[in-house]
Amino acid sequence: MPFSGGGGGALPAHVHNSVPLQGGPLDFVNDTISSMNAGSTTFSNGAALQELVIGNAGESMVVNPAGTQPEWGSGGGAWSKVGSDSGDQAALNVTGISGGDIFHIFYNLEPSTLTTTAYPRMRINSVSSASYDCCLQNQYVTGATALEWNQTATGFFLGHEDGHNSQYQYCGDIYLQKIPASQESNGMFMTLRGLTYRNDSAQMSYIIYGGGYQPDTNDITDISFTMSSGNISGTIQVNSLTYS
Repeated sequence: MPFSGGGGGALPAHVHNSVPLQGGPLDFVNDTISSMNAGSTTFSNGAALQELVIGNAGESMVVNPAGTQPEWGSGGGAWSKVGSDSGDQAALNVTGISGGDIFHIFYNLEPSTLTTTAYPRMRINSVSSASYDCCLQNQYVTGATALEWNQTATGFFLGHEDGHNSQYQYCGDIYLQKIPASQESNGMFMTLRGLTYRNDSAQMSYIIYGGGYQPDTNDITDISFTMSSGNISGTIQVNSLTYS
């Protein structure tokens, strides 16, 4: 039948598979174009393809709480870096935290000015009220021990509550867990292991271990380290994961 010009009519029905004259495979490599954003991926909602815009650095693709579609978030069972801070300032902070149930925090700190009363502490969600319970065992290198206990602290303290002078350094790591609301004692718990070291006298070193509790049931969004007076100097890093 001769070609009569004008429009070519409706596109014949076809599928994208290997059957000849049916359109062939759909070429995704530098050929097929779409209106999606750079880095996006697609998924089906059961009726049509949907765009999932690329997530943030360090996030993994997880299933949403409803179990209906993929989304970006912290993958269970894998640590991811949340943030870090360093310097000599009033506080070392990692803010803007979202997601995560367990945090692994590394610290290397010292007071920046000479004082015999200041001590380092860690605060959660900028809570500065006397709502932290702390219990630390300090093992002196010569064998003596000291127990630090405070039910009305304004932060989780990392060494002697009565303070040290600026020759002391504090280093170690902390596990911080947000307890599920379904448990009887919810809020957050921390466990600590570290070393308090006086760099001009090795006999003044303490091995620190212990833990604490804070009744705040909110999501953890902010972790900060301060001295009870004066500036703090050093480095912190916060990693997180979700319960798998």
